[in-house]
Amino acid sequence: MSNYTLEAIAASKVANFEKCLDEGHYLSQFSPVNLNSYNRKTILGTISHEIIAAFLLYENFEIDKEYVSRLFFKIKEKNNYDFEEDYLDKREGLEFIYRNLTVLKKIKTFLDKNNFEVRSEHTYKITYPFYGQADIVLRDSRKSIVIDYKTGRIMDSENEISSSIKKQLLAYAFLELSETNDDRDISAYVLNKKGDFLLIDEFDNKTVKSYSKRIDKFVTDMNKNLVIEKSGYFYCNKCENHWSAKVS
Repeated sequence: MSNYTLEAIAASKVANFEKCLDEGHYLSQFSPVNLNSYNRKTILGTISHEIIAAFLLYENFEIDKEYVSRLFFKIKEKNNYDFEEDYLDKREGLEFIYRNLTVLKKIKTFLDKNNFEVRSEHTYKITYPFYGQADIVLRDSRKSIVIDYKTGRIMDSENEISSSIKKQLLAYAFLELSETNDDRDISAYVLNKKGDFLLIDEFDNKTVKSYSKRIDKFVTDMNKNLVIEKSGYFYCNKCENHWSAKVS
């Protein structure tokens, strides 16, 4: 079996990678994993992300029910998603439309209060030890804000933003600082499905750099202790978590 090298860990799954390595699973059995299975809930979450991305590209449209419905059908057709023709007339469909309508209006209000350059679905180049695509990035000459949109569970059992989401945003922040300027201010929010912007506490350049060094060590240790497969997708049979990486 060929031995490949981990180049970078996907920001979206970095918490899983960290947990696996933190528990010393270097020599565990890792299985290839198929990440391409979807259910309707997942598809609706993907559509919501695409609706936000489309809105941020073309903000001059009036935000109303018809606008969101047009985007839904456009995305549905583009991706060949299977929905009934009258889906948006049913309760679930109507709730989906009005929920996304609320989110777009709150995004517009947030952006109107701040004079930032807006980047949507911003893909960063691989910058060791991370790679990834941030949902929303806001920049001015002195500061960056990274925003992750979540349609699923955000809070943990203590009603705090889950550590896995915080770590994902730390990885995005590292990529953002690497692409712009290490000395600029950085902050992060989670955007929930109600359109609320939840600020990540204790989030600064020092914390970002410290976390990147921690993951750097784990990547180095993994490359020393495990035969890496080419796929770049890993499922640990011990902690039952999957994570993704760029390999070479």
